[in-house]
Amino acid sequence: MKKLVIALATALAVPAAATAQDPQSAALLAEQTERMKAFEWQEGLWRGDATFQTPNGPFEMVQVERVGPFLGGSVKIVEGRGYDKDTGEAVFNALGIIKWHNELGEYRFHTFAQGRSGVYPVELTETGYNWWIEAGPMTMRYETTFTDGVWHEVGYRIMGDAEPVQFFEMKLRRVGDNDWPGPVPMNVGQ
Repeated sequence: MKKLVIALATALAVPAAATAQDPQSAALLAEQTERMKAFEWQEGLWRGDATFQTPNGPFEMVQVERVGPFLGGSVKIVEGRGYDKDTGEAVFNALGIIKWHNELGEYRFHTFAQGRSGVYPVELTETGYNWWIEAGPMTMRYETTFTDGVWHEVGYRIMGDAEPVQFFEMKLRRVGDNDWPGPVPMNVGQ
């Protein structure tokens, strides 16, 4: 077992060390980092109201989001939590990673929520971005804007040629800086 662990550590360390010296990898990361500047407005802690349409009517939450750059700014991590306005109980939690894919020439949103995950296209707009989930005959489209200091996101269900039906809306204001990602010291755990 010890030999397997050493072999695995060596196999992982060699490509990592080689990548740090590889000009092609440096160029890829530089392009990704430059492309991700389009999302810098989202960095920080955000709070506001969100409404989700349920079969029983609207459900209102306090929505909190924190966004930060990782891997030298080449990706953005987005964590969202929704809290019941009456009880303060967390009722929703999601994690997203927005990344520029050099090989595809486009942004993608890698999401994790409610036991599901997926990778979805992202399209920049003049005031933010849109992203969507194709779910069989239905598309869930999220339109995200940043205007006058407000992060506004609206979700629509679209079935074929029918008019879009709004099922989600949040309006957030930036309330502070994010404390992550903080640096990880080399001597951690010593």
